[in-house]
Amino acid sequence: MGVINGWIPQHVSNQLVANVMNRLCKFHKVKDQESWENYEHNRDILVRQADYPETKQFFIVNHYIENQREWERIRFGSKYHMAYGGCEIFATYNALLALGQRPSGIDFVELIQWYEKNGAVWGGKFGGAPQAAYDYFYTKGYDVKMLFCRNEKEINALGEESGAIIVTVYNDKDDIMSRIHTVCITKDEEGHYFGHNCYKLLNGEFISDGPYANLWETIHNMGRARSALLCAIG
Repeated sequence: MGVINGWIPQHVSNQLVANVMNRLCKFHKVKDQESWENYEHNRDILVRQADYPETKQFFIVNHYIENQREWERIRFGSKYHMAYGGCEIFATYNALLALGQRPSGIDFVELIQWYEKNGAVWGGKFGGAPQAAYDYFYTKGYDVKMLFCRNEKEINALGEESGAIIVTVYNDKDDIMSRIHTVCITKDEEGHYFGHNCYKLLNGEFISDGPYANLWETIHNMGRARSALLCAIG
């Protein structure tokens, strides 16, 4: 079983896997009624924080989101939630922050709905599609580049030329059953790289992962150094 589980990450092309995920968004779509019910539910919690003070414990506007595992109350897709399959949406939100945007609570609610219409893999059962993140920034007018290779030089060049990077990785290069994870990677003024929403804990709080010297090193250290890159978007 271990050999079978590792076959896809090691032998199937990254672009083919991404294309399959993109097609699965179209085969099983989130119903409009489900999406609007999610919208109203999420809006009530994320926008009306005065009525839901506990929201402030897991969502602080204009701060990088590191704590996906605390987002069980926020819905995404067909009967799923953000803690389960929202990593692409968190990465997109974090990238917007890194690029100088200041998305509000309602912006985040609308971002979830955008993914439900354009990038929910099998109704959200398998999270979001990497291609959707590319499409989102492209439609917003950003200069976007997407790589499927695992070439260290090319990956580092993408990091150097990008204001923010969204990467999708296999959590375990030897086990497809460990699923995939998508994060945003940013740089500080000194050129140090940080991964956001990498499930890193310090004293019971989720924090960014870093600093690292370059994009390749940041990706390599995800998933206890067992990850394998699926794609990178700069």
